[in-house]
Amino acid sequence: MKNFVLSLLSLFVFSGAFAQKCDDNFYRMEPGSTFHLTYYDKKDKTTARQENVVTDTNENGSTLEATVSTKLFDKKDKLITDGSFLVICEGNGVKVDMNQMIQSMDQLKSMEGMNTEIETDYISLPSDMSVGQVLPDSKTTIKMGSGGISMMSSEVVITDRKVVAQEEIATPAGTFDCYKITYTTNVNMKVMGGGRTMSYPGVNWFARNVGMVKSESYDQKGNLESYTLLTKLE
Repeated sequence: MKNFVLSLLSLFVFSGAFAQKCDDNFYRMEPGSTFHLTYYDKKDKTTARQENVVTDTNENGSTLEATVSTKLFDKKDKLITDGSFLVICEGNGVKVDMNQMIQSMDQLKSMEGMNTEIETDYISLPSDMSVGQVLPDSKTTIKMGSGGISMMSSEVVITDRKVVAQEEIATPAGTFDCYKITYTTNVNMKVMGGGRTMSYPGVNWFARNVGMVKSESYDQKGNLESYTLLTKLE
């Protein structure tokens, strides 16, 4: 009986420490947490909005997984697509399913009615993030078709991820202490036999126990093309 009680107590201590550790990462994983992201063009006009809600969590050994339900709406508030992505807390940080970023890609918005297959990687965010760090690459493959015919495929590889600054960012959802991460998005697109490769610089700002607060996308010449803000956090 004594050994059973000690084992049970150690389990509670471990679980509490693990949960606390996951609370100190770069994504809020509590069930019911809601994040609203609004997308703008370079002229500050709203182009889309995204609602993300943590619907479920599952602890498995040293891993905590959160399922996030997501809905993407166009500028007229019409639902474009919905689905879910995973956030995984393990080891020394969290991994966010790239579906969160892929959901807003322009080619997905313009391909309604087509069958879409997406194989996503994860964006890694270490809990001990610091200025000067170099972060791992990630890759996503998108295939689109109609009537059993492949129309387009894209390989999206995010490289050169570097933590370049720690800054305060103000949005309609509040003011957040963020880490600024620069990166390059390389898109290798194949359409009906042809293909081309494009590279775009971008910047993300992540806040501890929140997630992405702000994002900026640039064209191939380095000019601001669009940006995203966290506009509501519950």
